Amino acid sequence: MIQKKSPPKQAQKGHKEQNHTNNASAADQRKRLLKWLRSNRLITRFEAENQLDIIALAPRVWELRHNYGLNIHTHWLTKDTPTGRPHRIASYALLLGKFRERKNQ
Repeated sequence: MIQKKSPPKQAQKGHKEQNHTNNASAADQRKRLLKWLRSNRLITRFEAENQLDIIALAPRVWELRHNYGLNIHTHWLTKDTPTGRPHRIASYALLLGKFRERKNQ
């Protein structure tokens, strides 16, 4: 009599294999963002969504600034969405030195 083995857990119904290169955790998003900023210099919300799977870019930038002291500069520009509508969006760049919060004047 031949015994049948159960399929591996990955093949069982309802089990999704986690893709560790596109993990949605904030820590992994920060790693992807920092790698991008170090190699490509600038990033916008559209690039973060399309290239890095980061939907909420501003919170990741805030965390890198305030929790890790990285000097990330914000430059505001107007860019068209994929549907052609203009939107005012932030472009972020990693600069040398430590982040210093501006004091209100």
